[in-house]
Amino acid sequence: MTAVHLAADLPLTGTVRNVDDGAWDGGGYGGGVELIVEGAAGDIDRLVVRLSEQFGSFIRNVSQRSVPPTGIPGRGIRIIH
Repeated sequence: MTAVHLAADLPLTGTVRNVDDGAWDGGGYGGGVELIVEGAAGDIDRLVVRLSEQFGSFIRNVSQRSVPPTGIPGRGIRIIH
C-alpha cells in the first residue's frame, strides 16, 4: 500500500516523493517522504488518518502547513522523482 493508493478514492491532487533528509534510522542514514496535497480539509484529514493507520510505526515526524491553493481540481496523487 502506498500514499497514492490510500488517496485514490479521495478528491485530492498532489505529489509524493522520497527525500534524503540525512536522518539516522538506526541502521544507516535514511530518507523521508514528502507529500504535498491539495483539497478539502476533511479529505486531507481522511488521508492523514489512513497514512497514520498504514505507516504509523514508520513515521518519526510530521510537519503540516497551509499554503494558497492552486485551484486545480482533484486529479489524484502522483509520484515524482
